[in-house]
Amino acid sequence: MELDGHAPVIVFEDAYLEKAPDTVVASKFCNTGQVCTSPTRFYVEEFIYKGIIEGFAARAGKIKVGNGLGHGVEMGPMIAPRRLDAMDARVNDALCDGAKIVIGCERVGNERYFYARTLYETYRTMRG
Repeated sequence: MELDGHAPVIVFEDAYLEKAPDTVVASKFCNTGQVCTSPTRFYVEEFIYKGIIEGFAARAGKIKVGNGLGHGVEMGPMIAPRRLDAMDARVNDALCDGAKIVIGCERVGNERYFYARTLYETYRTMRG
């Protein structure tokens, strides 16, 4: 099934919902999300949607961004300045399309290439 690429994640209501946010956040933010298998699209059943968004935001919000050699840092910099520009463009495009910021969506600090852990939602229903 083609789901628009970008390593989509599908969460059904019979998933282990208490563990899903940890698993999804770990895969999303691994290597600052700069891995070809890092998901960018999440398809969640409507019945569990709110809980998944809240759990994902809570877990992602705990990620410490900074120098990867620092104590407790879980997410380092982007690979290059152009990646920051690409993130800004993606966020701006989503916001123009009606997305709602949940957390992040901004550059962090004045040095290096740090971008906040970012989550925005574009709620759309899909009917068979």
